Amino acid sequence: CPSGYECSNGACVYKSTTKPVVTSCHDSDPLNNKYSKGYIWGTYSDGSTFKKYDSCYHNNEYAVEYYCDGNAVKQKYMLCSKGYTCSNGACVSTTGESTEHLFNKIHIKKGWNLVSSSVADGISSYGNPLASDIYDNTCDRNSDGSMLSWYYNSVYRKYYKVPWMFNVGSHSIIGSLGYWVKSDKDCDIVVLGKIKYDYQKQTRLSKGWNLIGGTYDNMTWGDIKGTCNLVSGPWYFDTENNKWVKSTRLESGKGYFVKVSSDCSMGESDSSMPPSIPE
Repeated sequence: CPSGYECSNGACVYKSTTKPVVTSCHDSDPLNNKYSKGYIWGTYSDGSTFKKYDSCYHNNEYAVEYYCDGNAVKQKYMLCSKGYTCSNGACVSTTGESTEHLFNKIHIKKGWNLVSSSVADGISSYGNPLASDIYDNTCDRNSDGSMLSWYYNSVYRKYYKVPWMFNVGSHSIIGSLGYWVKSDKDCDIVVLGKIKYDYQKQTRLSKGWNLIGGTYDNMTWGDIKGTCNLVSGPWYFDTENNKWVKSTRLESGKGYFVKVSSDCSMGESDSSMPPSIPE
């Protein structure tokens, strides 16, 4: 065949030097779950197709997650958590622990937001939710991954700045607590946990104001009030209208201020006990 041509199916055809572009891209795992092997697939401008599977990298310390950014094919390197290694494109436990996980997607609006995690890594022997992972964060952040965030300590009755709380990979967000987060745009934070958190065990509240987290199943205060006598709340902050709103339910991903009359234990009631007597 002449220069610039190639043989195809028994005939000389023009050899294009233009690299085909991706015209469609689809993802089997839009959340890029590093604990599950996924893949992307799509088509090129010349009509051919492609399929790329998640893989492992750097001595199996990382899972390589392929994903679609519009029609652009991209990949991210996700470090497997302690006690996990990458195998066949997914982080798996080295101790035989289950890798079943729940995702809690928190929508952040421009301005100040009251948020919480409604999933946890488990419940401690003291009844407290175990911290869970920040899996993804599409908000604008500082160069070190931090963003403006605070939590309220009800014992000392003051705010503490926690800028690293929502760093991707951070293992520190606790389900029973609410947090203030400020963003310059609408965005999303995804939290990864092993169980849903609905105050299954008693959680201590201090007399006065407490900043608490929502519930996975959007329960009412009455469902989980425990021994607490509510003086005011639950109050949620309406970011769009910049005002406080009294809520009837503690919704997933949201944070709430509640004021109680004395130190108490909040949580689901003991089902083995009969209802309390009339007041």
